[in-house]
Amino acid sequence: MVATTACAGFMIGFKHGSEGMKIDAEVSLYPLRNADLSQPIDRFLGRLQETGLKVEPGLMSSRITGECSGLFRALGDAFEKGAEEGDVVLVMKASNACG
Repeated sequence: MVATTACAGFMIGFKHGSEGMKIDAEVSLYPLRNADLSQPIDRFLGRLQETGLKVEPGLMSSRITGECSGLFRALGDAFEKGAEEGDVVLVMKASNACG
């Protein structure tokens, strides 16, 4: 089945099953003005894992896999909570063609 959906504010055409479109995202969180970089990153990834997304931490970035709208929602929530704790930069690439 081919459908169109709004995902993170974009109209996307995709093939899907009953669960919606699966996507992969490569994310890197950069805590600013923080001597300990690992704690904010670990909390960020932990928040994503708590939502049920597949999280594969790496040395330079992490791969996140899940349903499109849920993944973007979880990333937004985790970013917002991280930003409340201190200044951060989030870099992300997303694809519906990986995996």
